[in-house]
Amino acid sequence: MGEIKTLTFPLLESMKQIKAAIVLRSGGVSKGKYSSLNLSFKSGDDPKKVVRNRELLAKKSGLIFSNLVFPDQCHTKNIQVLFEYPDKELLETDAVITSVNGLAIGVLAADCVPILFYDRELQVVGAAHAGWKGTVEGISQHVVKTMVDTFQTKPHNILVGIGPCIQQINYEVGPEVISAVGKLGTNYSDLFIKDSEKPQHGYVNLPGINRQLLIDSGVLAENIDFINECTFSNPQKYFSARRDGFQSGRFASLIFLK
Repeated sequence: MGEIKTLTFPLLESMKQIKAAIVLRSGGVSKGKYSSLNLSFKSGDDPKKVVRNRELLAKKSGLIFSNLVFPDQCHTKNIQVLFEYPDKELLETDAVITSVNGLAIGVLAADCVPILFYDRELQVVGAAHAGWKGTVEGISQHVVKTMVDTFQTKPHNILVGIGPCIQQINYEVGPEVISAVGKLGTNYSDLFIKDSEKPQHGYVNLPGINRQLLIDSGVLAENIDFINECTFSNPQKYFSARRDGFQSGRFASLIFLK
């Protein structure tokens, strides 16, 4: 089975009041394309194995199983704010925010961008899942706005970790994505490279777009940390839907207040 392995953001790791981690694919009980720490119920794995994997992750994180919360991601910009432990599934939700100690919120990914947020002054954390749709719809900006509106967060107090995802060199897209990215404006033009051989195709920098969206929302550039690893080109560490198909595993990005 092996050991569950995690990566951290130096910026967030330096904050003693929280724990934040990217959970790699090793250390679970799933097999094949789900090997081995698949944490998603939605991509075809045996549900019993997913439950066991989540139990193992909770134990690794020093949490009880019920305190591990993942939303039902649907590539939206929908956000839920939790003031207590949820008693039902967070349907059609791609970001979660909370100020509850010990409640670990996370998102699952296999190429999409996982983003973790921490208001170091007011002790509020957030987690967002940003695929291309969520990215161009501004889910990262909506998380910042929701923190401001709900908790009176000041954007310059937010620390952000942008996790491993498919990097620009491997993220070829077609006309629909190109059109959506183009509507973001000139601040984002250098985050897209046209394909010289395929009209209406190109390569998009999803983590870079989210970084710029956050800066445009008042988050300081020096308060944004990255794990610049590509999910597509690192099969030993990460699941990748583009590489392995939809029916494959999903890894987690977690954050919680201690």
